Amino acid sequence: MQEFTTVVAINNEETREKVMACVTSLGSASIHIARSKNRLIQLCMDLEPDLVLTSTLLKEESMIMACHEIHLRGVDPPFLFLQEDATSQPLPQHFVTDKIAVLKQLSAEHIEQGIRRLLPAKVRTNQLKPHLIVCKLKDHSFSIREDTILFVEKISRLYSDIVLTDSSRIRTLSTLKEIYTQAKDLFQSHRSYLVNKLHIQKILPDMLIPGNYSILLHESAFHPPLSRRYYERFLLLNGPEK
Repeated sequence: MQEFTTVVAINNEETREKVMACVTSLGSASIHIARSKNRLIQLCMDLEPDLVLTSTLLKEESMIMACHEIHLRGVDPPFLFLQEDATSQPLPQHFVTDKIAVLKQLSAEHIEQGIRRLLPAKVRTNQLKPHLIVCKLKDHSFSIREDTILFVEKISRLYSDIVLTDSSRIRTLSTLKEIYTQAKDLFQSHRSYLVNKLHIQKILPDMLIPGNYSILLHESAFHPPLSRRYYERFLLLNGPEK
């Protein structure tokens, strides 16, 4: 499945996180959060997303108006409404079309099926999708292809920097632990660093600190440290020989 852009307008944090996990696993490269009707409209105008997910717990009239206004402005993303409360009023019958659907069963499996049905045909391909890492910013989350990450550096208690193969840096609120638990190829080389083993050229002994090492990367002049605490763990991951 190709990468796609998603806007999520769901207030319930548990449901929102479940939805974000689903769209991430399906290949959404960009996820944006809308907390109001006006913000939803603005995001759809700016991004022209492939998918919008919202909830019937939000003020129904506002969401219907937002949907109509977005379509009137020439943007036509599919909408998936999640009926989080069985007592809430269903959407008007005429409102449900081939691009607007209501989902009453909210298991991860049903959400994924609903998303797959609504995604545009151009997105529903059988391509091998890259592994994505979801990272947090102040007001939204975003996804990065793991194979484009060289290393992640903890800057402070609140921030980490993700360094990419093009030498750019992206600052995120995600912790090293939150990033590491999603990773396939990142490993912890130091209490302040995650390194992508796919980009390692060689491991060299640290000339200043016996027992520690430096990691030479193919696309970077910076050499992340490999501390003695993590060295044996690194060897168990079948990394390159020093």
